[in-house]
Amino acid sequence: TTFFNIIEHHTSTEVQYKNFDKKIRAGIIRKFKKNNPTFPPCIGDWPLVYLIRRKININHSIQ
Repeated sequence: TTFFNIIEHHTSTEVQYKNFDKKIRAGIIRKFKKNNPTFPPCIGDWPLVYLIRRKININHSIQ
């Protein structure tokens, strides 16, 4: 599965990133890393957090 599909599966269009549960975010990152073991390690998983924030806020603004 793609990263955006994982995000869409675990979020709704009503939620904003600032109100997004950190446990759900950690679960999304964990699931992505499990499915993609060759993804390079990054400090604080910043690329994944950035993509989650971007996807959630874009979905919210389109709604």
